Amino acid sequence: MSPYQAITLPLPAEIQDHIIDHLYDDLSSLKAGTLVCHAWLGTCHFHLFYTTLCHPGKPGRTIQDMILWSRTHPDVALYVRELFISGPALDILSIHSMDTVPEVIVEDIEQLLRQIPAIRSMSFIGIRLSSRMRQDETLAPTTIRTSLREPH
Repeated sequence: MSPYQAITLPLPAEIQDHIIDHLYDDLSSLKAGTLVCHAWLGTCHFHLFYTTLCHPGKPGRTIQDMILWSRTHPDVALYVRELFISGPALDILSIHSMDTVPEVIVEDIEQLLRQIPAIRSMSFIGIRLSSRMRQDETLAPTTIRTSLREPH
């Protein structure tokens, strides 16, 4: 037995968070951090999901997949602040052919916004927005906020 005994003191949560904050762009370390310590979960999720990408043309990354994900993981969906909905990279020649541009339904975006309440910004890149409504229909009043910003 060694005459020296190791003494371990818990590291304050603020210092743990500060250390994890330095891993903001290291996805593999952040994913591993979610498995290592329950106390690290919130900070790791903050960095992993702050900016979330949706690709309507890619299976597993569509708006419908995002809706399902946010419904089954509402605690994690709270960390999403920025949402990018992006189609394939478009060049100036392909922009004239709307057949290659993925379609996103406005009503699906509305549903997604209801399930991701902390979202602050949303960007649409290379997609076509459309609606399920018939041309003769009008929108009924809604209680959904009309701005992504918090009311003052």
